[in-house]
Amino acid sequence: MLAQDTLQVLVYTKGENILLIVGIGAYMVGYTARYVKTEHGYMGQLLEWPEVVTEGADIEECERSLEDAINEMVFAYREQGKPIPVEHALFQTIMVEV
Repeated sequence: MLAQDTLQVLVYTKGENILLIVGIGAYMVGYTARYVKTEHGYMGQLLEWPEVVTEGADIEECERSLEDAINEMVFAYREQGKPIPVEHALFQTIMVEV
């Protein structure tokens, strides 16, 4: 069991899918990261928490930045007494011929 003020971020990857697991207090929450190639590198955003968005020169930098952003958002939401978004959405990739 985690201490009440402990925050952990675990990253799991499988192919192009990246799942960030955030430990908040005594439970873990999974968020799905979406990375998009931009003119200057990559933009990363959490699908379940769209306000968490970052950029990086490469995918690794963007991933680290997104982990930091999650930590900061959890801290800020706790400080403001706001509920931390915990959606139980299911995302699926649908393939189409183009």
